[in-house]
Amino acid sequence: MFSILGAGFAYPEGEISNEILRTLGGVSPSGTITTRRTALKLDYLLTERNADPKRGSTAFVQTPTDLTLRAALMAIEQAGIARSQIGMIIGATDTPLQVTPGESQRLGDRLVEKIDAFDVSSGLTTLASQMHALLHWKVERMPEYVLCVAASAPTQRVDYRSGIAGSYLGDGAYAFVVSKRHQGFLRVVHAEQRRVSAAREGFVLPLYGHIRMDQGAPQVIEELIANVLERRATTENALLICNAFEPASIAPLALRFGMSDMGVAEDLALFGHCLCAFPGAVLAKRAAQLNRGVRVCIALADYEGLGGIVELERC
Repeated sequence: MFSILGAGFAYPEGEISNEILRTLGGVSPSGTITTRRTALKLDYLLTERNADPKRGSTAFVQTPTDLTLRAALMAIEQAGIARSQIGMIIGATDTPLQVTPGESQRLGDRLVEKIDAFDVSSGLTTLASQMHALLHWKVERMPEYVLCVAASAPTQRVDYRSGIAGSYLGDGAYAFVVSKRHQGFLRVVHAEQRRVSAAREGFVLPLYGHIRMDQGAPQVIEELIANVLERRATTENALLICNAFEPASIAPLALRFGMSDMGVAEDLALFGHCLCAFPGAVLAKRAAQLNRGVRVCIALADYEGLGGIVELERC
């Protein structure tokens, strides 16, 4: 096991409302998502509708690393430590502006003078991958404090002239300060990642091109999340965090497995889905408010057929 000592999240200030989506003309607003956060300049979206994602990469108000830095500073402050005490950064982003250096290295360059940093990323199940890696790290090999982060800016990859991706996606980041030597306010008791299905179609995130999201994509991810939860017997009475795309689907999914929504539907409706960063941002926003002994189950699925589970307990 290991503990989370500090948690941070960040969303950009720009908002894409349903009214703006209607103005853009090509994207039908989701009925239950009212706003999405974007790091892009709104005047750029309104004039060019991100027809060329290469142009979008130059229209950021905040880059993914800017968001990661904000979340990291929040987590470090909550943990009550100095930047210099961070011994390692584990990072991820599914919308990189460059392949190398990685997100962890870009953050490290802005956070401290010199630090070990590497990326652990697996698409929509990234949080489970990171927690699984940390859980199996030997205590003597792990630095006293590790910073675990992820950021995603999918609005830079959305073609706002057509398709449904623009109605679901928003930008955001999370950060956690973790330790195996110090007790925090959250304890990670289990984390795993495994294949739960053959790869499914419906969602494609190319390295630099536009996102392709089919009409049936939200339903596919809900089915895969259910497959993940069916493989665990210890989820009952926990609070659920998952990476579903439809806010209205969260409560029925939680109820089906004897759980309650931790606030996923609310954040999804207000901020949009920030892909790999979404579940961590939900957890970081609410974790410190939980009562002692409350359990949290994070169930994640990816269109490649991967599933991930993270189970935590409020200390």
